[in-house]
Amino acid sequence: MDRKVTYRLYPTPRQQAVMTETLRLHPQLYNVALQQRREAWPRQHLSLGFSAQCRSLTAFRREDETCAP
Repeated sequence: MDRKVTYRLYPTPRQQAVMTETLRLHPQLYNVALQQRREAWPRQHLSLGFSAQCRSLTAFRREDETCAP
């Protein structure tokens, strides 16, 4: 039997802003990753997988100051 548990969140205005920003950025990140995979083969004949994309995203976060927590 499957059960569903629902929790009600009562975020502070700051937490709500962070959650909204996360929800805004997630589809953009997905679309960029998809575009990167689609362009990798025609340009470089490179099969780009999940692990490679995770490594490149981690490297990008280290370089970009706006991504720092």
